[in-house]
Amino acid sequence: MDTFRESSSEQGGPTTPPSGQTSPQPIFSPKALPLQVRLLVLVAGTLLPMLLLTAAVVFQSYERAREGVSERLLQVTRSTMIAVDRELENKASALEVLALAPSLQVEGLKGFRADAERFLSRFPAGTALSVADASGQQVFNTNDPDDQPLPALVRPEVLKSITAVFAGRGAQVSDVYIARRTGEPTFTVVVPIYQNDKVLYALAFNPPRTIFDEILRQLDLPGGWIIAILDRAAHHVARRPALAQNAITSASDTLKSELSKGDELVAETAAPEGYKVLTGFTRSPDTGWVMAVGVPVNEFKGPMLRSLAATFAVGVGLILVGGFFAFRIARQLVRAEGHRELLVNELNHRVKNTLASVQAIVWRGLRNSGAVPEARQGIDARLQALSSAHNVLSRKNWEGAHLEEVITSIISPYAGSQRVRLEGPDVPLHPRLAIALAMVINELATNAVKYGALSVGGGVVRIVWSRIGADRLKFEWTESGGPAVQPPTQTGYGTKFIERAVVDELNGSYMASFLPEGMRCAIEVQL
Repeated sequence: MDTFRESSSEQGGPTTPPSGQTSPQPIFSPKALPLQVRLLVLVAGTLLPMLLLTAAVVFQSYERAREGVSERLLQVTRSTMIAVDRELENKASALEVLALAPSLQVEGLKGFRADAERFLSRFPAGTALSVADASGQQVFNTNDPDDQPLPALVRPEVLKSITAVFAGRGAQVSDVYIARRTGEPTFTVVVPIYQNDKVLYALAFNPPRTIFDEILRQLDLPGGWIIAILDRAAHHVARRPALAQNAITSASDTLKSELSKGDELVAETAAPEGYKVLTGFTRSPDTGWVMAVGVPVNEFKGPMLRSLAATFAVGVGLILVGGFFAFRIARQLVRAEGHRELLVNELNHRVKNTLASVQAIVWRGLRNSGAVPEARQGIDARLQALSSAHNVLSRKNWEGAHLEEVITSIISPYAGSQRVRLEGPDVPLHPRLAIALAMVINELATNAVKYGALSVGGGVVRIVWSRIGADRLKFEWTESGGPAVQPPTQTGYGTKFIERAVVDELNGSYMASFLPEGMRCAIEVQL
């Protein structure tokens, strides 16, 4: 088939779509971020996963260290609580032996003072023994003469232990309280004095709290650790470091809260001094006292925080260094990209001028030679199609174009969107394929305008394309509503041009059908 159309200008400048028709979207959207920022993001994106992995390793090491410290705390509290229980049991046993003294069976406890003083000789000055009845009334006290009236015991901690002894619950250990005579914190061990298998009196002894000092010293724990023996009310029986000598001190509220949760636990609490400690404690099943050991959180969290800080400092440093080089490289790339765009624009400008000059020379040459107008129009149309394809590719710096964009640039001068219907997916084309398909579509459009569906008012052209697999394109051109089609008697230049472009240049296939209702063709090419 022969394809010809009138030239819109003698110079054959680039063809533009009619007013009101939008240009197709570019194949590659403009970059939203500067190249420097994108390179910096690339550097950060490379380093951040490594930093996060390092942080995760450091955190896991911290968790393992915390577990190790927790296990050691429980081991220390268990063994120390056993030693404290053994010490209290020894004192109670010694008292029970003393409670068997014959002098305690004599009315008026005559002769018991000598036995009591021998017992106290093994302890520092200030310790005392007392004997009381069930009401707490003292009948003997080593600190008072025998002929002097003795006051009743009023400390609730001591009375509670005496009541338990007379209830038949054996030896008892009281909570800490302030001694009446010395004004210092103390506690009492109380055992029963039996007569005829009945509890006659309660024998009470105030051991010095220093009896626990040797136990705490033998632990040989680091200097920053806190070691405390607590009574049932969470008062300090003994503590290292000590908080006060002549006052009752207590565990912190956070530790008291944890003590209510169980008999053995490891938890993060606040020390009375104000800093956080990881505390492990064990409660005695015999006395209800608690052995607690705490290690300052900073002792094992500090190295972790320092490692994290060092890791992130190194990471930030690497990001800054990488950012510096990224900005330098980006600046060079931007400069090179600007130079390339300048060369491409200059080349585009020269090619457009060359096409316009070739069009003008061919037009004048054909006019002077007396060639038929159809030949001149055909050459002019093909040059304009080539110029349209060139314009589409120039807008993308010759990186490629969309198939729909190429079709629109060629079809729009011939007919509006109501007469040419497009249907197909987004297909990017290489420059070589875009130019060849543009020339083919121009031949089909020119033929439709002169002989086919676009030559009359009601004709319609339907263009459908689809992918076949991943690397082939199927293109179908179907005309309808035009004049009745007569099969051509000979192969025209347009048909030969399409066959050469599709088969020879694009290594594809071309098949045309001249049906009465309209011309159809199917093209398959390699993408």
